[in-house]
Amino acid sequence: MEEYNDSYDVYEYGSGENSEVVDAIIAKQNDLWNNHNFKVVDDFFDANMLSSNPYISTIGVGEFKTRFVLPLFNAFPDLKWVAHEVIYDNQASLVTRWTFSATFSGSDYLGYQSNNHRVSWEGMTLMHLNSTGKVYESKSFFDMRKLTAQLAVDN
Repeated sequence: MEEYNDSYDVYEYGSGENSEVVDAIIAKQNDLWNNHNFKVVDDFFDANMLSSNPYISTIGVGEFKTRFVLPLFNAFPDLKWVAHEVIYDNQASLVTRWTFSATFSGSDYLGYQSNNHRVSWEGMTLMHLNSTGKVYESKSFFDMRKLTAQLAVDN
C-alpha cells in the first residue's frame, strides 16, 4: 500500500506564487483521509459546500460528514489516501489525482458485506475554493465499477 508523502507533482497556472496554498490543501486532505480527522472537514470545507461523486451527492458539511466521510471510515478503518498530481490555476480551482487504498474490514458499504479484502481505487477531484480558502464545491470522479467489483468479492 502506498503511504502518504509530500512528493506529488504540482502544476500551477498563473503567477506560480501559491505553492503554499497547494501544500496546505494537500496537508488538510492528508489529515482528513489518512488521520481520519473530522475536525479538518469544518476547517477545510465551506458550511454550505456541495459535494458529488459517482454514487452520492451531498449539500453542506454535516451531510458530507454523515453520508460520505463517516461511512467510508467505518467500512475502511485503515483507509489511506495518496496524492499523485495537483493542478492549481491560481483562480481558486484545484484538481488532485489520487488513490485510496484500504481493507474492507469494517461495516457494510454500498450494500456489500465486509470481506477483509484489500481494495484500491484511483480518481480525480475538482475543488473550487472561496475567497477564504475553503472548498465550496467538490466533484470527484472514479471508476465505480472497479470499486464495487472489489467490494463484491465473496459477497
